Amino acid sequence: MTAHDRPNLPPEPWPELLAGYVLGDLSSAERTRVQQYLAAQPEAQAEVAELQATLNLLPLSLADGVAPPAALQAQLLRAAGNTTQRPQAAAAPVTAPVTTPVTTPAIQPGGPAARQGSRAIAPRPVWRSLPRAVAIAAIAAAALLGWQNLQLRSALQLARQDLQFAQQRIDHLAAIETQLANASASLAKYQEIITLLRLPENRLLALRGPAASPKPPAAVS
Repeated sequence: MTAHDRPNLPPEPWPELLAGYVLGDLSSAERTRVQQYLAAQPEAQAEVAELQATLNLLPLSLADGVAPPAALQAQLLRAAGNTTQRPQAAAAPVTAPVTTPVTTPAIQPGGPAARQGSRAIAPRPVWRSLPRAVAIAAIAAAALLGWQNLQLRSALQLARQDLQFAQQRIDHLAAIETQLANASASLAKYQEIITLLRLPENRLLALRGPAASPKPPAAVS
């Protein structure tokens, strides 16, 4: 039974399935379905190769060549898969059935018409899809650079907070150092006074007054 025999069933989300197939995050049943689809659709194999090339180019779009997070990587690759599917869907216009019989000349084997027909149904080479993969990777690079810019801004904000805290600590230590310098100056003055008081010529002598004269004996009457 083909897709035309099942009009009420929703179509398969092949862009997401192909992206998941490249990422390797499909279930066994979904992977089997994608493999059967690739065997029946040769052009889908070129799309898988294009998605794989895009996935390989994503780490190169960053400055340090660091791979993006897995969630962002999957989101970008699925977006790239949807981008590759839209032109093909738009290129298939709906036409009314033709009822007028048309007689076509017989095609001789090996003739120009046969060679032209074989070229028309030949699958697209993988290398022709690489320029579009590079364009998709460039779009993904812009998103990745935006994500990296956000990460750098967060790191810069944290660094500024650490710098502000360190400056507060430095100011506090400078105030303590000033207090210690003032205390040392006061202590030096006290030590100087004590040193002067300990000199021999500055010793204090205890002074005594004259001795009291003895009282005369009392007269005896």
